[in-house]
Amino acid sequence: MHRSKFLGLSMASVGVILSKIFSSKNEDEFYVEKEKFNNNEMLQKISADKRIPHGQGAFQIRILYPGSAIKSNDSGIGTIGRFDHAQLTPGVFVGMHPHQNDEILSYLRSGNLVHKDSEGKQVTVSATKIMMMNAGTKIYHEESIPNDGKPVEMLQIFLRPEANGLEPNVAFHDFETVFSENQWRLVAGNTSNSPLKIRSNTNVWDVRLAENSNLTLPQFDATKTYLLYNFNGKITVNDIVLEKGDSLLIKKEDIKITANALSDLVLFVTDENSTYSQTGMFSGNKM
Repeated sequence: MHRSKFLGLSMASVGVILSKIFSSKNEDEFYVEKEKFNNNEMLQKISADKRIPHGQGAFQIRILYPGSAIKSNDSGIGTIGRFDHAQLTPGVFVGMHPHQNDEILSYLRSGNLVHKDSEGKQVTVSATKIMMMNAGTKIYHEESIPNDGKPVEMLQIFLRPEANGLEPNVAFHDFETVFSENQWRLVAGNTSNSPLKIRSNTNVWDVRLAENSNLTLPQFDATKTYLLYNFNGKITVNDIVLEKGDSLLIKKEDIKITANALSDLVLFVTDENSTYSQTGMFSGNKM
């Protein structure tokens, strides 16, 4: 099977620039190995060590292609193309680079990023000011942390649009608090009440769950696919334990989440039967 090497970021002497995508038939090490389903075939754990490490020093990311962990010919799952768990330190610089046909959610949990883009925006993104870049036909952006800034921990989430060639747009939303305590908060989606708009059948939720607290899925729908990511902490989902960086793929089954420790969770909801592009620059199928 022909596979494409993932789009990565490499460090230059004073910052970070993007490398170009290219094809290879010998890059299996970049792909998460296939795993068998749990005893309960509707729940499948993807352990943190299946993420692809990239970068060093001031710039470190862990890349997850979620479809690479299941029996699929798609590196993503439905509209969920890929997401990167990033840890960045002051002075880092991600130079101006393009995106095309990607819906990109910049989800910070700590620190600030200075964002500039080809739409003429220059905005400081933070844990309460979340950014959505709807790349469409093409958009360019750069990100940096001032030398006197604070370290950033975040997810850069690459989602798939419903179609190629949409109008580019960059939007921001100011949340009242960094965390939503013990109840799900809609961060971005395709509904009328979504704080940030995703142009496909996708919703992204988050919650901070206190130790010993319990939670179920928001608006459970057996026709949807759910991907739960443990950003920080430790939880038990039914009988499956998720540590920091672990994910759980959920299909056709409601669940009970119990926090073994204070935990920050991100939930992706997608309709695998909906219409979406598989050719986005970062979100597209890399298999």
